[in-house]
Amino acid sequence: MPKFTTMALAKATGQDKVNPSRYGDKVEEVKNPLPADFTPPIQLAQGAKKQYYRLIETALPGTLTLADTEVIAIAAVLLDEFNESPRDFSGAKIGHLRQALGALGRTPADRMKFLKKPGKDDGKGNEFDDF
Repeated sequence: MPKFTTMALAKATGQDKVNPSRYGDKVEEVKNPLPADFTPPIQLAQGAKKQYYRLIETALPGTLTLADTEVIAIAAVLLDEFNESPRDFSGAKIGHLRQALGALGRTPADRMKFLKKPGKDDGKGNEFDDF
């Protein structure tokens, strides 16, 4: 099944310039739902609920949908556990936390997909030519 690409991601990666007919009127701009639209799972502890809402409120526009509730909950639980006792937080949990944050566009590499301006050429050429 083909992967659905939002217009925000298509513009961020320059896909809308490569094949403009694919992104005509089919895909519209996506904004994050309001934090009030998200309901945290009832089994979350109080600290994890705070992290849950913090992750939603600080998300980049166009990165969240209501279907991301489970990933947000996993990231919130792991963040809360990390904040309570960072020394007891295992390397495997750090990997899971990074993966969950990456799925939400919260790591530097994933964030750059949404922040860079495609097709912007400032006339400097390739900045790595000197190496």
